[in-house]
Amino acid sequence: MGLLAALQRSEASRRSIGEVLGWFVTEQDARFLIHVYILLAIFAIWGWRELAAKSPRTGRVLAGAAIACSILYGLILIVPDRVADIRAATSADFEAERKSREIPYVESFAYLNSEEQVKKALILEPRVPTFYLRKDYVKPIGRFGEQTIPEGNNFGLLAGKSNAYGITHILDVRLDGKDFRVPESDGKLELVLENGDERVYRVLP
Repeated sequence: MGLLAALQRSEASRRSIGEVLGWFVTEQDARFLIHVYILLAIFAIWGWRELAAKSPRTGRVLAGAAIACSILYGLILIVPDRVADIRAATSADFEAERKSREIPYVESFAYLNSEEQVKKALILEPRVPTFYLRKDYVKPIGRFGEQTIPEGNNFGLLAGKSNAYGITHILDVRLDGKDFRVPESDGKLELVLENGDERVYRVLP
């Protein structure tokens, strides 16, 4: 019985080691290799010091080759993924076009961030990425359905309490085929910006 248990434990250990090795070989994210890089760097420095002490010329050649390989690695694997970043850093027009293409609702955020009248914005769509907004804001329903204020997604109640919450502007967007949430005939709001699927309203006092 003891021998059988020992064999089972041995088999489980071999399977676990195999799974770890398989994960290690197939893992595509380089950050999991950071500790390996550190260990390899320690051994590389130790080996280079030994070699430099015994054969200074060979040590210099190998050090130069290692640096050249590092630069070549960067040129082949890193630089191609950063071409757009380099172009954006050297071209203001390309940077503006890239922001317009990649940042959702960039026109609305630019307006809300630049206008002094904006004190607090009401964001009606839960999935609008508010990390682009530098002003205070209220999002009645969070990304995962959490309700932050009693009125929730009831725009009629929200509009009636806008002044009570200190809301000065409302960002309304169309997303996933759904229409705007703000009624076109709402007399308590003034449309101050419209750009495709995004609208910004000013709450009238």
